[in-house]
Amino acid sequence: MKIQGWTYKIVIDYLIESRKVMLTKDDKLVWVFADNKKLKKLIKESVPANA
Repeated sequence: MKIQGWTYKIVIDYLIESRKVMLTKDDKLVWVFADNKKLKKLIKESVPANA
């Protein structure tokens, strides 16, 4: 089965809007829904926005 590029766009748009994934500054997708060890590490090591 072959999937068209616009199908991927629809799926990615849905995942972003439903806050299941997010894009990093360098356009990488990160899964943020459910338990994500990488996300927890990024949050733990991040600098607060109001700092």
